[in-house]
Amino acid sequence: AAELPQRAYDPDQAKSLLKQAGYDNSQAITLYTSDAAPGMQASATLIANQAKKIGVNIELMVVPPDSYYSGPNFKKTQMGSSDWGQHTLESQFGQGYARGAYWNEPDWTSDAFDKWVNKARATFDAPKRREYYVEAQKVLWNEGAYIIWGFRDLLDASSAKVKNIVPSTQRNLGYYQFEGVYLA
Repeated sequence: AAELPQRAYDPDQAKSLLKQAGYDNSQAITLYTSDAAPGMQASATLIANQAKKIGVNIELMVVPPDSYYSGPNFKKTQMGSSDWGQHTLESQFGQGYARGAYWNEPDWTSDAFDKWVNKARATFDAPKRREYYVEAQKVLWNEGAYIIWGFRDLLDASSAKVKNIVPSTQRNLGYYQFEGVYLA
């Protein structure tokens, strides 16, 4: 939501918050990552480097792309990388943040978040729906379990000989819906 400000880089505040939380800086955190999607390993490295500046030791565990999302450690790690593509807000909230959702990787839950999402899903009034989703995003902004480093652009292209690919706002090549695609 545009109403939410970007967080400023503030290592002193980060140190203070960790101290208030009783974090023991002598502990190392393992961040599982992979090259399963563009930017995953690079963003994990960025996060580890920034954490080091405030005394937090993050060790990267690089997992092969073919087993990253299906391996025995998926969703059982202290910290992991992820790529969500370009999902709609409804899709993202339903698949990734909802209580009990399979892709809720950190197993994060919030009664307040659930309340706002359920209200948004129950209304057909577009301005009200937006208002409820903004409230849900505020809960995520304040309490959520993800470190969101940024959003990458979705670029999509194909040869002029490929016909009937319907562009998607969520994934490349029409979200891989090839039923009507053919070569001319």
